[in-house]
Amino acid sequence: MINDIQIYENVFKICLSVALGMFIGMEREWAQKGAGIRTFALISLCGAVFGFISYPLIFVGAIFVVILSAFESIWSLLKGGDVHLTTMVAIILAYCTGVLVGLEFYTFAVIIAIIVTALLAIKQELHDFVGEMSSQDVKGAVKFGILAFVIFPTLPNAYIDPWQIVNPRTIWLMVVLVSGFGFLNYIIMKRMGSRGIAYTGFFGGLANSTAVVGELVSRVRSYPNLVLFTAAAVILSNVAMCLRNFIICAVFSWELALTVLFPLLGMALVGLFYSFFAGTGAPKVEVELKSPFSITHALTFGLIFLCMIFVCAMAHMQFGGAGFYISEFVSGIISSASATTSAIVLYQAEKIDQMTAALGIILANISSVVAKIGLIGVVGNKELTKYVIIGSVATVTIALVIVIVLLV
Repeated sequence: MINDIQIYENVFKICLSVALGMFIGMEREWAQKGAGIRTFALISLCGAVFGFISYPLIFVGAIFVVILSAFESIWSLLKGGDVHLTTMVAIILAYCTGVLVGLEFYTFAVIIAIIVTALLAIKQELHDFVGEMSSQDVKGAVKFGILAFVIFPTLPNAYIDPWQIVNPRTIWLMVVLVSGFGFLNYIIMKRMGSRGIAYTGFFGGLANSTAVVGELVSRVRSYPNLVLFTAAAVILSNVAMCLRNFIICAVFSWELALTVLFPLLGMALVGLFYSFFAGTGAPKVEVELKSPFSITHALTFGLIFLCMIFVCAMAHMQFGGAGFYISEFVSGIISSASATTSAIVLYQAEKIDQMTAALGIILANISSVVAKIGLIGVVGNKELTKYVIIGSVATVTIALVIVIVLLV
């Protein structure tokens, strides 16, 4: 006999499956395809109903959906249209989301529905992006895919050193994640173009904030009137750096991410506030875009990251927490992403506690901010250095104040 709780659960499954089907079908309706919002909702509902009735019905429904999607394309072809392969696949995936709901895999169902709808909605943007890719981009993407998705599964998921700190799969996953930020930066910059030095600072900071500062500084030599806007862009690169490093923490350790949340968020908010008032409506600045798919870059980052893990671990073993903090501060000057990920690895290996790892990550971000002041000082532009110092001091101060409050 079905109790009240089971009734409510089944009603929830029905409602969620219909909502997800409508969500996918909404885009197909907008694109004026044969199968629209009602068809997708009903298909997803069928999947949910079959899912919580019996497993054999799932396979029967799958066969029916495949035949239905093929019929839809054939009917369109007979009417003089095209074969709608994308719609066929979307119909099958809508049915799969319904089945996942019926089997109570709610998170996977929602994620798949969002991904399917997003891919359908950005059709033109995807085609434009692929059309603009050079042969070098395509070859690089293939090589990167091999490193990320072929080699990664073959790496051992266990510690391979006597100190129990080096996990090849974890290290390579960090490399892929940081490289992914570089790819995101490349896509955004390629689609938007150089619409302003502020965009350059923020989106470039997602990949490598120190590198983008070097690019911005070189522009000031040729265009001294961009000093104020360049200062804003430099601080924005710090904002992007803080957000990126927080996301890295959140992906691998949500508990650690919550510990560093307020200091990094404080740095980001102060940086945004300062950048907004330092300069808006920045003029266009041409920035040379290079393909982010570089095997050499990925391997170099992995090697640096591995070295930083050993340096931080040995410093902690020999000198305790003070040694770890010093090594994190120095590592942050080279790469805050590497320093952040090394702290995460040591924390997951239980070599350091949560607070020690969090303070190390915060120190790495602070040292990266301070390092940019020295890099800009090379230009010899006192006005630019002054504005950057003001913004950097404000950013670092808020982080230190929040850390002190949390420790007290």
